[in-house]
Amino acid sequence: MNILLVNNDKKIICIQELWLLRMGHTVKKSKNGSEAWSYLMKYDFQIIICDEASAIINGVELFKKIRNHIFPHYIYLILLLSDGKDAIQSQSLKSGSDDFISKPFSFEVFHNHIESAQRIVDLEKKLTNQKALVQTAYDNLSKVKSDIDNDLEHAASLQRALCFNDPGEIPAKLSCYYSPVTEVGGDTLNYIKLSKDIFFFYAIDVSGHGISSAMMSVSLGTMLHYLLKEYLNKNLSNNDIKNIPLEITNHLNTKLNNDDHIDHYFTMLSGIVDNRKNKIYYVQAGHPFPILYHCTSHITEIIETNGFPVGLLKEASYDLDEINFDHNDRLLIYSDGIFELKESNELLDQSWLKNIMDNISNYSFNDASKYINKKLDDIIEQKTQKDDISLLLVELN
Repeated sequence: MNILLVNNDKKIICIQELWLLRMGHTVKKSKNGSEAWSYLMKYDFQIIICDEASAIINGVELFKKIRNHIFPHYIYLILLLSDGKDAIQSQSLKSGSDDFISKPFSFEVFHNHIESAQRIVDLEKKLTNQKALVQTAYDNLSKVKSDIDNDLEHAASLQRALCFNDPGEIPAKLSCYYSPVTEVGGDTLNYIKLSKDIFFFYAIDVSGHGISSAMMSVSLGTMLHYLLKEYLNKNLSNNDIKNIPLEITNHLNTKLNNDDHIDHYFTMLSGIVDNRKNKIYYVQAGHPFPILYHCTSHITEIIETNGFPVGLLKEASYDLDEINFDHNDRLLIYSDGIFELKESNELLDQSWLKNIMDNISNYSFNDASKYINKKLDDIIEQKTQKDDISLLLVELN
């Protein structure tokens, strides 16, 4: 260690220097506290041994000055005291001294104090190195986290872009609400135009949360677009058209159950809107019940149909159901994450959604969509969201 001796007693300081050199340390001597301070500004010391009666700046004052200054590492301070000076001992501790040695002292006593100081200095160095390693690891992790956060932010933007097409020229008005519980989520919903008067819609809620669920939901959206290519702009029979949701659901259930690498399942409500017949042909696969507002009768109906989630049971069978609709009827499809929300400490339920549909019955479609979106945004701002939330509002023409 590098040790600074501060003492105006030449005999004592020479003896200390000899002992320290014998112990393998590097020594620098100073005859007073003022000179010692100038050395501290130039050199690096691990231990300072100072006589309390040091000239110009005494030991207690020097130690106070050292403790009030910021050095790159901890300096261990030992004060030499005349025997029996209890008041000075108390002052030395208050000044920041780590140890004191009463004069006169033997080599053995001096040696023991220096060894004790060595242990403290070595421990401080070890802790400093460990802190540096921890800081480096933290900085690296922070960078990795920042990179992950940026990737997730881009992924979330991409997922939202893929989640819902611009309705464009289809025989209906559609509005989408999407709020994942993390940056990316397992919900997805969209529509696919098949012909002038017919389009396919779907709403999916993949089990779990986070990246794997999000990747699954995006993959399913891609898969559905691929599967529906064979139906595009073809002269399909009425039976072919109405059976599309059933064929799609059965295909996906078989695929998921035959693939050992997929450990997710999902709920889905998918259907065909046929404006030529004013009918919706749909399959309910474990998704929450859709809600239909009848514009002519001003009645809001919860359509209670059941089905198994897709990918959960290989032998699951699905039913094709149908709904008759009139011009300007409205269909609401949503994921069960809505039921995890609270308003005034009460969980939302289907009655709450039914009341919403009644409340917006006289609104234009755009105003109705804005009303629902703002309502959900206001509730989510209260930090009650625990699951991904998606909603599809359709006004049938």
